[in-house]
Amino acid sequence: MNTKYKSTVSLREAIKNLEQEQLNQKKKLAESYNKKIQSYKPANIIKSSVNNLSPTTLRNTAVIAGAGIGAAFLFRKFLVKKAVSIPFTALGLIGKAAFSYALSHRKNKQ
Repeated sequence: MNTKYKSTVSLREAIKNLEQEQLNQKKKLAESYNKKIQSYKPANIIKSSVNNLSPTTLRNTAVIAGAGIGAAFLFRKFLVKKAVSIPFTALGLIGKAAFSYALSHRKNKQ
């Protein structure tokens, strides 16, 4: 700031204005800091995560989880328990793992 002051009165007013501006900036910084601290509390993190979920995302996740659980049940019931030998049991377990992996890593087409 390159302003020249002609009297000490105007200089004192300018100093008071700058001090007031500095005080206002400190208050804004303190408010911003407190908001950030509040946002990092575990309860607030969970609330913001839930608020960011859209109903379609939640529904898709539930469908994928249900399909994975169902597939695991079917593989265990029909392939793993009914297998007579060790290679068939291993094949059933590999198939179950591969299907679960493929289901959980598929790309969402929205």
